[in-house]
Amino acid sequence: MIHKSFKVSKKFISPVVVLLILAIPVAVQSAETVQAQQTSEYVQGRLAGEQAAKGNPIWFLGGLLCGVFAVIYCYIQSVTPPAMALVGKSAEYVMGYSDGYKKKRGRDAVYAWIGWGVWIAIVVAVAGAGSDNDSYNYY
Repeated sequence: MIHKSFKVSKKFISPVVVLLILAIPVAVQSAETVQAQQTSEYVQGRLAGEQAAKGNPIWFLGGLLCGVFAVIYCYIQSVTPPAMALVGKSAEYVMGYSDGYKKKRGRDAVYAWIGWGVWIAIVVAVAGAGSDNDSYNYY
């Protein structure tokens, strides 16, 4: 209930309504711009993280010597991006970079799979060379 002495004049309401009509689209547009910038920073970070996430060929040797254990380890290891690449960057960029850098796990696993495949090929070749059926005498 409004007190009788409280009167709101039309001169006060009209400018407030006009101001709100003009301010709301501007606020929405600036919020969309901020969101687009944040998304843009995230995408830039993700692309930079993917480029930095080069697989390490030493995992080939791991797959060759340790077999399936190297492959499993590639998938369960914790992949952390280098801190120097993230110094002074925004939170969105860091999040994108970290997400992109996680691809390193898969690239390391490819090297480990290839190493394990070479190990299997060597074992099959050695086992096949040792079993000469011509040397058996069935008489």
